[in-house]
Amino acid sequence: MQTFIFHGKKKYGPYTLFDEPYESYILAFSKDGKTVYHQAKADDGSRIVYKNGKEIRRLHSKLNNNIIHSPEFDRIIAFVDGESETEQYIYHEGKRFGPYGDTLVSAISIEGKDRIFYSAKTKEGWFIFGENEKIGPYDEVSNLCVYGENENGKVRFKLSYAAKTEDGWFIFHEGKKIGPFETIECVRVFNNENGKRLAYATTSGDELYVHDNEKTYGPYETYPESLNDFSFMPKTGKLFYTIGNGYGMTVYIDGEEFGTGYGVHTLFKQSQSLLFSIGNSFYDEGKKILELPDDCYVDLTFYDGEKIGYALVAHSNDTDPTGEKYICTSDGVKIDTNGRFGYIYAFSPDKTAFAYDVTEQNADGEYAIYCKVHIDGTSYPGQIQKNGTVIYIKDGVIYTRGK
Repeated sequence: MQTFIFHGKKKYGPYTLFDEPYESYILAFSKDGKTVYHQAKADDGSRIVYKNGKEIRRLHSKLNNNIIHSPEFDRIIAFVDGESETEQYIYHEGKRFGPYGDTLVSAISIEGKDRIFYSAKTKEGWFIFGENEKIGPYDEVSNLCVYGENENGKVRFKLSYAAKTEDGWFIFHEGKKIGPFETIECVRVFNNENGKRLAYATTSGDELYVHDNEKTYGPYETYPESLNDFSFMPKTGKLFYTIGNGYGMTVYIDGEEFGTGYGVHTLFKQSQSLLFSIGNSFYDEGKKILELPDDCYVDLTFYDGEKIGYALVAHSNDTDPTGEKYICTSDGVKIDTNGRFGYIYAFSPDKTAFAYDVTEQNADGEYAIYCKVHIDGTSYPGQIQKNGTVIYIKDGVIYTRGK
């Protein structure tokens, strides 16, 4: 199947789609909306990555996570590629590093400077490569955590990580060696005006523990993938994690149980908040922002700190597998999607318009995803760019509405 990429007034393509549709999605948009990254399938099955329609890298490897984005996810800054999983190379700013047997790459950007730090397996063991440094060897390395600090006007990049030695697993942080532990599940570092916090999770036998600076929470029973969404809340700095309990998940904030439900989902949105849901209740870092009846399925699709966009499937009863599907906003707008799924992904800065995607059937009977803008009470083909500009087509004419 062939497809085109439309970016503003420019048209790129045609390109061949991958067998798995999600592989053909847009990889990143720059913040100013001027640059778009996407990938397409080459004749030999390899991946071609494009920047504004120009090929910038052909990836032959089938590795997962071989495209390294910036922390803001608005550009690509590195690639991992190789002829096999035992011979990998890292490409960054025109340089090639390797070959390595296996790699773990972390990217950071501070004050306009992009950096990559990575751990890699060599014949001598696992090493960590930072700025002009090589740390190791270790038996294994995981949970590479990179952060930066401004010291006397100069940005210094720092590393915290978990590594395995013959004595067990240890955490290395700020010159300290913490451990040993049986296993280390996660390592997170958070910097704000209140100081630095180190959080990590460990296991011992069938028990899981969560550590936050000098505090330890637990033990929790361990199930497959029992620990989820282990992170600090961007606005409050509180530690958020969920623990599986065999039939659902329990949300914890700073070690205190917040709530339990079968459906617990975490979303990171434009507002740089940590959003999560328990059933049909949705929270912005612990503050409830939306609650809907339990007799419908709701998926919060966007929240910018003021308005909420969500998809709703209304069931007549618990046994009815079908239902009416709508796209809704917190101020009462409700759009019938004619039985197809859709979601809101942006509001205009003045909140008078929002953009959404919906799956529809075309004249040939094929299903496709269409991007639309709801403005002035009507929906039109269009989009809202990351800089806030609204673009929509009305009666064959392209209209724009600024910030």
